[in-house]
Amino acid sequence: MTRDDLDRDPMLDPDDALEAKLRLGVMASAILDHAHILSTDTSLLALSEAGSVLKGYAEDFQKLAAAMEVLERRSVVRSIRS
Repeated sequence: MTRDDLDRDPMLDPDDALEAKLRLGVMASAILDHAHILSTDTSLLALSEAGSVLKGYAEDFQKLAAAMEVLERRSVVRSIRS
């Protein structure tokens, strides 16, 4: 990423980015709760779809983590250029 890329990318207010990351964290926590229930309930684990559902949870969790990283990068306060 070059300095020109940073100038073109929209920057976010750090407080807004923090609130968005908090909301993503709540969603990630819910996914973990669902995954925990699915992976500890033997009646649910016996279902043939359990593996694919858990894989889907993992993929969703990865996407939320990636979105949080983007928010972190975009919320960096830019220095004032003269």
